[in-house]
Amino acid sequence: MKYILLVTASLFSFQISTAQVQITSADLPDAGDVLIQVNNTLNADVDLEATGANYSWDFNDFLTPLNSTNTDCINISSTPFTYQLFFNNPFDPEHDSDYANGQAQVNLGTVTAEDAYIYFQNRSDRFAQTGLAATLNGIPIGAQANPVDVIYELPIDFGDQSTSFSAIELEVPTLGAYFGEQTRTNSVDGYGTLSIYGETFDVVRVRSEITAVDSVFIEFVGTGFNIERPLTVEYKWLSPLHKVPVLQITTQAGIVSGVQTIDLLASIEENELSKWNVFPNPANDLIQFAGNFKSNTTVKVVDSIGRSVIENMPMLNKQLDCSAWQAGVYFVTVSTGNSTSTQKIIIQ
Repeated sequence: MKYILLVTASLFSFQISTAQVQITSADLPDAGDVLIQVNNTLNADVDLEATGANYSWDFNDFLTPLNSTNTDCINISSTPFTYQLFFNNPFDPEHDSDYANGQAQVNLGTVTAEDAYIYFQNRSDRFAQTGLAATLNGIPIGAQANPVDVIYELPIDFGDQSTSFSAIELEVPTLGAYFGEQTRTNSVDGYGTLSIYGETFDVVRVRSEITAVDSVFIEFVGTGFNIERPLTVEYKWLSPLHKVPVLQITTQAGIVSGVQTIDLLASIEENELSKWNVFPNPANDLIQFAGNFKSNTTVKVVDSIGRSVIENMPMLNKQLDCSAWQAGVYFVTVSTGNSTSTQKIIIQ
């Protein structure tokens, strides 16, 4: 039996409406963030196409948590220097990236890359995967995506539609080459509320349809082949202040292949901590903090190439003297217990 997980609004004048949610670059991952997600099983055959304006999705009875995963958003300057030549270049704005995710292995469909870094760009107008760097056949290789994979055009608003074509090529000396291309079609097809594990979030939903083809050329036999991947559809419910989808369900060839939620315990602390701001931005002599901070809150500041300026200093007052700092971009991280949140600031 297929369940339709939606509650439509009343047609009468007393209906309760949910404000439309907008997602901006500040709501998506950036350098210094730790992304915590919980893998789940989906306990029923649900209608994932149920969506629309002012909808309520109730998954309270349909999810079972499994294991959690933590992903560090690594400052580009902390990745291998060889790879920075591809992804830390302000003269190449198409690929100049903001952070990387490090992974032991990356499955490219037909090729497995080891000691990999996937690079991301978080700009005011888009959130994109700019390429990857990894070891293939024992050789470190960096590969820019041309064009890049625009995961979201920003800001994200209900009713938006977009299509992004991306391609990437990895050449391995004496072995051959891998070439992958994909088309991502996004539809922001709903907004309203999402309930999971007894918590309710204001959300906007993005449906991403991905078609992809892998091509492999094997040098010593002088031939290659193409493999068309099964159609992938990602259903993502996004909420402000949360760096990852509150819920993401992925299907391949129409079969559910992955279900992830935020870690509710971590997100409660993180949500409280992320209700802060640093101002003015840009700043000259003094930066100040707005927000409610616990007594054990500390402040860390690094410059654009990862050099420490302030290392875990207790937040005794809500301001920092930056008059001696050189002009440039800095990353300010506040921490409370196991929860951290980072914001970027420019010093003039």
